[in-house]
Amino acid sequence: MSDQQQLAVAHRVLAGIAKGDLDPVALSVDFTFYGDLTGSLDREEFVAGVAQLKTILQAPLTMRIVAITEQERRLAVEAESEGVLIDGNQYHNNYHFLFVFDDSGRVNYLREYNNTRIVAELMWPLFDNQGGFGAPGND
Repeated sequence: MSDQQQLAVAHRVLAGIAKGDLDPVALSVDFTFYGDLTGSLDREEFVAGVAQLKTILQAPLTMRIVAITEQERRLAVEAESEGVLIDGNQYHNNYHFLFVFDDSGRVNYLREYNNTRIVAELMWPLFDNQGGFGAPGND
């Protein structure tokens, strides 16, 4: 898979996260996500978690890619997001995503770094109210 194809897949995954509507076709069957607040999630858990974003956002996030570094099957992406949560709070965060691709060009591993304090203070309480991420028994 070319660097441009990997970049296109990464764009599609980030757009899906921003919308809360991720097409799992871009993810390998044995995909793993890791985030500081969620820990490890398999493909099904990650897609379901991304879908929960729709329940706490007034509209899809605006996700802007700041910088990209490519190395073989690895893609490092710095990004920023902005949006408005259902409680009216403005949400802005900075990210570093590490994408690792398998031989077929699907994302096999995705690691997300962000300002977890912002997520914990603004998003987690909304997820709790929705019975999603962060709710008792779901974290």
